[in-house]
Amino acid sequence: SIAQPNVQKKRIFSRSLNQMVRLQIATSAIRDMEHMGGFDHFILNQDDKVLSKRALAVKLRIKKKIGSNNK
Repeated sequence: SIAQPNVQKKRIFSRSLNQMVRLQIATSAIRDMEHMGGFDHFILNQDDKVLSKRALAVKLRIKKKIGSNNK
């Protein structure tokens, strides 16, 4: 049998959005996130194809926020 990822419901802080974001996320992804230096950096570097609709919406919000800060 194929091992299922350990998925947990988590509230993760987004520095860019300055708020908590609720996502279902694998514990392996949480470790990767900490290794990469935070949630925002992690999600912006993920391929859209591997993200859920909810995670993709958060990614777009972060991109918009970062874009508006650079102007």
